[in-house]
Amino acid sequence: MADGFCSDCGCVFDLNQPSCPRCGRCPACGKKTNGAATCPRCGHPQDARRLADLERRLNPATASNQKTITQLESSWRGNQLFKRLRWRRFAALSLGLAAVSESILFTLFWSVLKLSDSRLELFIINTTMMAIICLFIWFVRRQLASGKWHWLLKPSLSTSEKNPQGVSSGPSGVEQP
Repeated sequence: MADGFCSDCGCVFDLNQPSCPRCGRCPACGKKTNGAATCPRCGHPQDARRLADLERRLNPATASNQKTITQLESSWRGNQLFKRLRWRRFAALSLGLAAVSESILFTLFWSVLKLSDSRLELFIINTTMMAIICLFIWFVRRQLASGKWHWLLKPSLSTSEKNPQGVSSGPSGVEQP
């Protein structure tokens, strides 16, 4: 068995298979195979020399590839979470946060600091709002990944959210034993 990892989702699997069991992509060229016995674009896994090269490049035991696998899996899980996100609830939560933080910022800058240049005030407020929005998105993603705020996610567990061994993802998208 020649183990390798998928360069799209980070799943470790046998490279003699025509595609990744998690995302369905060919490990050699990245094309979706749709369950075919060989890749329609490159013919993977028929060429032994190409298979040996893939085994060498996509070896999950090397330190640099382990770091890559971790990053790919984290990215894939995040993408799966955002596919399940209930956008209306997320928008309502975001607009509520934006309204509260904007009113706090206006109060802070107009009442406390009493800045005289209105362009400077707007620049500071808008820059701070962008930073708050970026922090909010980062915070929501961390909460969803840790299993909190599950009410923001749709309760679907499709086959694309299962790992190759058939263990389904939990409510947060994190694999549960």
